[in-house]
Amino acid sequence: MPGTGEGKQKLASTPPKGVPVTRVTPRVERRARPGLLLAVLLLGGGAVSWAVISRPAAADPHYVKARKLVTDHERGREPATLDYEAVPYEEALAELTQVPAASVSAEPAERLAGDIRAKQAAQRERLRVRRQDMETRQEMRRQRDEAFFEAQRRARLNPKTSYPECEHEETPAHSGKKH
Repeated sequence: MPGTGEGKQKLASTPPKGVPVTRVTPRVERRARPGLLLAVLLLGGGAVSWAVISRPAAADPHYVKARKLVTDHERGREPATLDYEAVPYEEALAELTQVPAASVSAEPAERLAGDIRAKQAAQRERLRVRRQDMETRQEMRRQRDEAFFEAQRRARLNPKTSYPECEHEETPAHSGKKH
């Protein structure tokens, strides 16, 4: 078709070298599918409601406060030096009694209160044993002092005027040695 001019048309529609070619695709009209849209909405709604239902409930504020009191008091201290009769433990026990039984924090609150009470009982027992040990030592000291004073009293009442071991200055074991 050399004389028809169609060849020239093709050459005119070809872009010059170095210019990027963009192809235009014809748009196809898509119709919305009601079944797919409904399925997506149901899945999204189910996921949201599951997330709301299954989220963990917030801890009871009384339990949180009691836990904070205990951890703040114990932070940086050796367990052997803690005084479980101190004010923070009493305040924590008071807070733990206010946690409702139906609360999410009821079980941990019971465990914490039981732990504090057990530590208090163990401390009281240690103090009782220590006090008993001190009393035993004091009694032994008192008996020893009493025996000593009794021996002194008897020595004053019955003084010895002569000591046979001192009658001979030189004994065979000490001869020639100076003190």
